[in-house]
Amino acid sequence: MMIAAVLAALATQSNPVLPAPWVAGQFQAKGEYARYGELEPDGTYSVVNAIKNVCNCKVANLQADFIKDLTAPGVTVTHSMTTFCGQSAAHVIAVGAATAADKTTQNTDVFVFRDGSAAYILMYRFRYPHPQASEEHALTAFCP
Repeated sequence: MMIAAVLAALATQSNPVLPAPWVAGQFQAKGEYARYGELEPDGTYSVVNAIKNVCNCKVANLQADFIKDLTAPGVTVTHSMTTFCGQSAAHVIAVGAATAADKTTQNTDVFVFRDGSAAYILMYRFRYPHPQASEEHALTAFCP
């Protein structure tokens, strides 16, 4: 009985898991708790990841930072407020960064929200002209 309780507790503490064709990747940022890639037909990967940052930071400031960082010549940045993971969330999309000439650049779709004492950043990087709804939906697996 004790072993079953321990296993159940461990199961609720594990990192989020996405099914195939998503492949787990190495964490690359402080606070990152999920990172997955999906091989695309052009040989590149779309990437989804999630970061939790315990801070006093404001969603509006984080949104402004993303807008500033993603703004570049040829890139269209749109932003709005929405509900994501049951929270009021900033939603920023930057398209036009990915070009046929440079397969290392990606477009970005990011949701930023607070839950309790933490700010969450759930991001989807892709090479399509616009975010794919099914891949954007994969981010919901990372909701706290």
